[in-house]
Amino acid sequence: MSLTGNLNTVSFPDLLQLISSSKKTGMLTLMRQTQRKEIYFQDGNIIYATSSNAEEELLGNLLLRLGKISQKELEEVLKVHRTTGRMIGATIVEMGFLKKEELVACLKLQIEEIVYNLFSWKEGDFTFQEGKGPAEGQIITNLNTINVIMEGTRKIDEMLEMQKSLPKDDVALRVNPNPKIGGASINLSLDEFKTLIMVDGDKTYPDILEESPLGEYNTSRTLLRLLNQGIVTPGEKTRTKKDKKREEAVLLEILLQVFSTSYSIVDKILVQKLGKVQERLWARALNQKRSAFPVLNLLMKNGTLLQPRELVLSLNKIPPEVKFHQIAQGLQGLLLGYLSLAYHFLGEDITRKMIIEIKKSTAPYLLKEREIVKKYDLEDDLYRTLKLVLKGEEIV
Repeated sequence: MSLTGNLNTVSFPDLLQLISSSKKTGMLTLMRQTQRKEIYFQDGNIIYATSSNAEEELLGNLLLRLGKISQKELEEVLKVHRTTGRMIGATIVEMGFLKKEELVACLKLQIEEIVYNLFSWKEGDFTFQEGKGPAEGQIITNLNTINVIMEGTRKIDEMLEMQKSLPKDDVALRVNPNPKIGGASINLSLDEFKTLIMVDGDKTYPDILEESPLGEYNTSRTLLRLLNQGIVTPGEKTRTKKDKKREEAVLLEILLQVFSTSYSIVDKILVQKLGKVQERLWARALNQKRSAFPVLNLLMKNGTLLQPRELVLSLNKIPPEVKFHQIAQGLQGLLLGYLSLAYHFLGEDITRKMIIEIKKSTAPYLLKEREIVKKYDLEDDLYRTLKLVLKGEEIV
């Protein structure tokens, strides 16, 4: 069985149901942005799971939280793990800190945490590789997938109830310097302490969820406890990291759509009028602009704009505060250079037709997110660039 798709068309519970009813053995990989999770099945039951976005010592931290090992023992285990590459669970048993049966019971909790967090994913790519098992030497367990689905659904219902009492997504959270708690001291659990140190007066509930190693369910439950005790209180409204990331993603998408469309229109008319000369003109425009706009070296590969996923990784090399200014300037400069060459070879009338076609074809993209387009002057900058072509001017 080969399964590939996205969770926005097949929900995670339905995916588990399908694998369980088919009694399949293999690995289910789920990816969302920088997060990657792997769930291993044997005859339809879950035997192991791992999460690449969690801390390296995820199992070790769980054991520490449960009081099964000490901090010193965990450090010894991690030292051996990093030196030899042996699995953390197997190393803990080999060093005599836990019996295998005790470790398996804790491993079940770790797997459940990873799997239950996936019930809240509404989108993300998934792939099932039949026959693929965990790494050799990995200690495994056995969880009934149907029971996991039922418990996961229950936790989602509980999450929905908790979220009614949790602060809105745009409210920053802060530590209350004078909580009204009976007694002279405040006793915090390890989960409460880990959650509390993420509360800095700027982070919102979604920001804390994104950063927390405890998972969405445990973090939400712990944060609600801290709020109910008055240790954490809501602060000022703010823009969330999620809002900022969405704005950046939309802005990048609009820029790529507008300028790739513009370049394609110039390509098409140049090919109609000059044939293969178009390729030389494109190469010439690109080479002329690379020195003035070094960002083009990050945006292009073999003379073509990178795909969005590749582009995001490439653009991480640019400081965030100047990233989109540099991208816009580079794409505008290249368009001006390309259109200026078209003007030189084809004259004003045909170039005017190109510009009219560019305005018409890019309008739908510029109309989609008017607030973002207006905030970053995307439409004005594009039209200013197009006017410069007819004036015979260049920008550097």
